[in-house]
Amino acid sequence: MAKKIKFHYVYDNSYSPDHISGINSSVSPEDDLELNFFMERNALPKSETYTLEQDGQLSDSPVKTVPEDHDTQINIVRHIKNGIILDVEGVKLLKELLDNYLKMVEKNNAN
Repeated sequence: MAKKIKFHYVYDNSYSPDHISGINSSVSPEDDLELNFFMERNALPKSETYTLEQDGQLSDSPVKTVPEDHDTQINIVRHIKNGIILDVEGVKLLKELLDNYLKMVEKNNAN
C-alpha cells in the first residue's frame, strides 16, 4: 500500500492578499523569470497648505501644494508589493495553472 503525504499550510501573521494592478518582468542572467507585482494609484500630495479664514473655516482650496506640479499633471504611484523569481520549471507550472484557470472561467462564462 502506497503511503500518503499531507501538506499543512501555515500562514504567516502578516499574510494579507493584495490587489495587484500590474507586473514588471525581466529575465535574470541565469534565465530565471523575475516578476514584480505593483499596485498603481493616484499620488497623494506630500503636503497642502490652506488659509484659515476670519470665521475659523479653512479656505476651499489649498494655497500651496507640494509637489507644485500636483495640480497640473497626473502623478501616479506604482508601489511594488512583492515579487517572485521562477526557474523554467516554475514558469511551466505557473503557465499550466493559468491555462487551467482560463479554461475553467471560459467554461463557466459560456453557460
